[in-house]
Amino acid sequence: MKLSFNVLAIFLAVVVGCASVAGAGDERPIVAVFNVELRNIRFSRSEREALSEYLTGKIAETGVYQVVSRDQLKKQLRRKKVKIKKDVWCDQSCQFDIGKELSAEKMLSTKVIKLGSMCTVSVTLYDLGKATADSAASASGKCKMEDIVASMNKAVDELTGASKRAAEELAKKAEEERERLARGEAERKAAEEKARRELRTLSQDDIEIIRKKQKTNRLTVYPGEGVNGIIVGVSTVYDVLETYGRDCVVSTHNAEDDYNHRYTTCDGPLPQGIVRIEYEWLENGIEEEQFDRKRSKERPEQFEISNGIVKEIQIGCYQDYLHTPEGINNESTKDQVLRAYGDTFRYKDYETAESCIYGGIGLQISFHKKLNRVTSINVIEPE
Repeated sequence: MKLSFNVLAIFLAVVVGCASVAGAGDERPIVAVFNVELRNIRFSRSEREALSEYLTGKIAETGVYQVVSRDQLKKQLRRKKVKIKKDVWCDQSCQFDIGKELSAEKMLSTKVIKLGSMCTVSVTLYDLGKATADSAASASGKCKMEDIVASMNKAVDELTGASKRAAEELAKKAEEERERLARGEAERKAAEEKARRELRTLSQDDIEIIRKKQKTNRLTVYPGEGVNGIIVGVSTVYDVLETYGRDCVVSTHNAEDDYNHRYTTCDGPLPQGIVRIEYEWLENGIEEEQFDRKRSKERPEQFEISNGIVKEIQIGCYQDYLHTPEGINNESTKDQVLRAYGDTFRYKDYETAESCIYGGIGLQISFHKKLNRVTSINVIEPE
């Protein structure tokens, strides 16, 4: 017995240093490993302690869990004034309380039971939050210390192997969910593409001609068509994001409360029912004008969306580099607009602004009343 105990002590000097709670950021569950309980078999107190230390180190060695150190367990027991009995620290209820106080998520209960000439090592992992057993394993052998250690190894390997398989199953389900969301997004994109083809009576050849023209003159805003390959009535949300980037705000409309909900990130799967994409406003969910953000002078201020299709493109007063083929931009006057497009238009009057809507060519231009200058250029579908 002395020889086997010395071998065990040498192992512990190497392994048990691993048996402490891992650093911040470790997502593995935290487990409290309580003293091994002996039934119908006796070892000296130092041997019982060594066996429990070995078990703690063995659990840590598997890498499946973060392990609460025995020093922390003992300190908590002393604080609660729980006396260490001959074969067990405290009953199961006590162990649950101690584990929770140490912020553990799991608790390992271990028993060595002698029946006849054989000893069975039983390990049971409990979920402290649910107060239920997660998994259990056991192994049997002879009752010498080295035989019990061998049985303990088998039981722990079986237990942690099951835990690993469960973690792998969870990871598999998470991956399947990601794939499902990706498929849903692909299907939505295909539906939007179909809607795009049905909405506007432009042939594919016409669309390609318009796109080529726009891409050649990417800063030119074409009335009734669009800008930089984005065509009203044809292009989708995905076309916009691929052309101008995902550093934007997207809004969805909730019919129940008649309110637009804004999302400050376009990473990953997009929310359903997008009604607007904005490039002028963004930063950590705070509305703040980002006039000096990269390419903001040449990206449209916003895109109005209906059923996944671009219905309107708005050029704001800060997009200095964008202009119509006739040279109208955010510095043009109302007189210059009238000379370029004539005085046949629909008129809209607002408190500080007014708009001229040239429905036949798909253009709406707004002016500041006092300054008499362009404040926005909107590309719409021709009437």
